[in-house]
Amino acid sequence: MVGIVLDSVASTEVVLVQYDSAREHWKECFEIVIGIEDTWLSAYVLEGRARLALLEHDPELCIRLLGAGDAARRSIGAVCPEYWLDVIATSLKTARDQVSDSVADTAWHEGQTMTAQEIMAAVIAS
Repeated sequence: MVGIVLDSVASTEVVLVQYDSAREHWKECFEIVIGIEDTWLSAYVLEGRARLALLEHDPELCIRLLGAGDAARRSIGAVCPEYWLDVIATSLKTARDQVSDSVADTAWHEGQTMTAQEIMAAVIAS
């Protein structure tokens, strides 16, 4: 439950342009999700953090995180709400428009092939 609340707080902080706080709250979310191995929550946390990466002008990280979120969700057969699919699609398109197809494809592949725990650990360490 704490992870869900922190994810919501971080999302709100993004809207309020409090990126440093949002980044720290998502790091806490990642640590919780890694500890409890909640694949459903990891997909949302990865995708939320991807939106922040895009706002911080890191489209490659955005694509990698979206790829990992997609892989996590598909690994458990989860379906996300239509409104969230629209948010993800918009973020992915915006990020892909900022890099070459080759860079975008590589980032997506990396996100798809890393476990959610591996990519979250990498983001925590950065």
